[in-house]
Amino acid sequence: MKKKLFSPKLHIVLMVACFFASQTSLYAQEEMRVGFGNLPPWKMNNDNRAEGAGADIVKAIGKKLNLKVVFKLLPFKRSLKYLKNGDVDIMTGLLRKAEREEYIFFIDPPYKKKSNKVFYVLKGNKTLITKYEDLYPLSIGTKLGNKYFPRFDSDKKLTKESAISNNLNILMLLKKRIDALIITDSSGDYLIHNMGYEDKFEKAIFGYTKNNPVYIGLSKKSHMANHKSITIISTMIKSGEIDKVISNFFKKKNLPVPEYK
Repeated sequence: MKKKLFSPKLHIVLMVACFFASQTSLYAQEEMRVGFGNLPPWKMNNDNRAEGAGADIVKAIGKKLNLKVVFKLLPFKRSLKYLKNGDVDIMTGLLRKAEREEYIFFIDPPYKKKSNKVFYVLKGNKTLITKYEDLYPLSIGTKLGNKYFPRFDSDKKLTKESAISNNLNILMLLKKRIDALIITDSSGDYLIHNMGYEDKFEKAIFGYTKNNPVYIGLSKKSHMANHKSITIISTMIKSGEIDKVISNFFKKKNLPVPEYK
């Protein structure tokens, strides 16, 4: 007589375990993991809380897609790595680069058409940079992993000093360890005001103000990388819903809405 491999009780236990395992997997699929760095006022990490216009944008997307928003508070470069590996589903504030298209679905249209880049210098030195060529003899502070504009990003003749944060670049410039720093204008204005250094710095005459489209991107390894998600996010941009979220954030903070269209 053959022995039973499983008792009825064991069979029930296994069925229950399988059920909860499937539910755990299901709930994991309902999360939207957001790579979120620190680029005030768009992205801010305040006491391990994600805040800023970028945070409000992804919350609006999560609500529309019925997904639980989970912020991964990471430096920008590491967020990109996580996006590439599929450990993060979505990021805002992305410039479209060929090497990034290998692992990112860029949502068309861009939600920002402009991302003006400025060069901050010490007060009284705004004529230090009046044209692009004036950058060559200078040491320029950049943020690790960031892209700025095509010519600057690809120019290997420039001396670029990468730091992990724009705050650190501001302090480096204050101590004259760099000659200038490049930053998005809205971020630079916000940080310098908050740090109380408005009397210490000014913007150089030269800056980059041409169209510089900024995108929302999905990891190609994400469960969100499907026609439905892409279509819904694209529609939110086209309909002006994302613009309304951005406007509401800046009005709520009593800040001027940056020129981004």
